[in-house]
Amino acid sequence: MNKFDVSNSPSGTIFSNDMGYAVTAQDRPYNSSEWFKFNMSTPFSVTPLHTKNRLIVTMQAMIQTNHQATQPDWIDYAGGVFINDILKVVKLGQFSHTGTYAFEVMTMYLIVEDLPVNVAQDISIAVTRLASSSGQDNRAEQIGIGTPVQGVTNLNAFMAKPFIAIQYYEDPSSPTN
Repeated sequence: MNKFDVSNSPSGTIFSNDMGYAVTAQDRPYNSSEWFKFNMSTPFSVTPLHTKNRLIVTMQAMIQTNHQATQPDWIDYAGGVFINDILKVVKLGQFSHTGTYAFEVMTMYLIVEDLPVNVAQDISIAVTRLASSSGQDNRAEQIGIGTPVQGVTNLNAFMAKPFIAIQYYEDPSSPTN
């Protein structure tokens, strides 16, 4: 292992609108109107020295909704790893719910391998909302990822804040260029 860091990000965000699935395209540049970056307690960056390397990100956060419904509804979301503000890996999830002010735990494992040698790699973790069911006209339904939804009392800020662990490995027996 070359580097390891764990962070409890102090903030998340509220999403009210669907961003669509196009925002998950690999190598898409970061756009702050589509994605929300979690703040790490210390920024994470590496400069690989060996060609065989691996970045492993574990992210866990609460997702909460302010929607009340009698029928099942769903919201698709994504978590992604941006390297130098370019999306390199993404995982999708779906939050399905019925009733009053539901929440769930989102846990994602994201892996990036073979980063370029001798190039600084600034790592950031971000989340977005992709799509939602339209049967109840809930496209304006708020969800909070890594933060409680205002006016909803079944989560507090401590419970909701995201946990991020980043591990970076290099194989020292691999070439250096």
